[in-house]
Amino acid sequence: MSADSTDAFRKCVDYAVAKGRPILITANHALGEIEIPDDVSIISHAALGYDFSGNTNPQTNGPQIRMLPGAATLFDVTGHERMRFSGLHLSSEGWKGIAVTGGGNSVLMTDTFIRGFEHGLGNNVDGRDIYLGQFTASNVLISNCGTGLNSPVDSFFMNLEINACGTNASFQAGSDTTVWMGGRCEWAENVGLNLYGNNDLTLNGVVFDGCGSYAIRASGGASTFKMIGGAIKRSGRKQDDSDFSNAHLYLESASRMKLVGVDFVAVNDGAKPGHSGGIKVGHGDGRRDARRGPI
Repeated sequence: MSADSTDAFRKCVDYAVAKGRPILITANHALGEIEIPDDVSIISHAALGYDFSGNTNPQTNGPQIRMLPGAATLFDVTGHERMRFSGLHLSSEGWKGIAVTGGGNSVLMTDTFIRGFEHGLGNNVDGRDIYLGQFTASNVLISNCGTGLNSPVDSFFMNLEINACGTNASFQAGSDTTVWMGGRCEWAENVGLNLYGNNDLTLNGVVFDGCGSYAIRASGGASTFKMIGGAIKRSGRKQDDSDFSNAHLYLESASRMKLVGVDFVAVNDGAKPGHSGGIKVGHGDGRRDARRGPI
């Protein structure tokens, strides 16, 4: 992998804009921050699926784009529209930086693997209040990031898998009107899905499994959350049963929460007294928290 391909890659972007052609990634690159203009497509073949011959890393045989240390983000789409990312393997080290950020319009990502960033898909570069907006993604795997998916708005995700992040997905105030259809949210170090003050999030057919603490935490005025189908199991993998932090669902200062046809699976695996599931309701005013469960 070359030490720094940033300047050469920016020239490729300029050429792609001038000629109306996609950028085809055929070799490894190490990049600083790249601004992606309107109508630019970046395409590779790195993330077409898992290798079931014993190697479970889906990107072993394809090219990789690695973010250079010190960069704030890899691809910034702020203020631009109609970008496409397909078949990419994007990586960073030590939970640093953001893979893709910005309030773009009509941004499409398919068949892509993201790992090792502070935020896989996220916001807030250099303290700027920028939300990942109007983003459509399908067949995307985000793994081993500080936060896998951070505060998208007006976005749609299909067959999205997030695993082994600090918090797999976080929706903060202003992160509204998003749909996540199909996929998995599993093996988070802490909370699987953290909702704080956001509105109008719909999950359809998403499975939560093995989160370190709650599978879903809703607080800070989070409102209008709907989960249809799917399942929640083995929550509180790293918690003690005595503090109820292994509940599947934690609600505090949240409203209009609707679950339809969701399987809550209570598991006692014999190795740990936790994993019992249920719902915890936090009053937030010093009163004793209540818990209903297992379910």
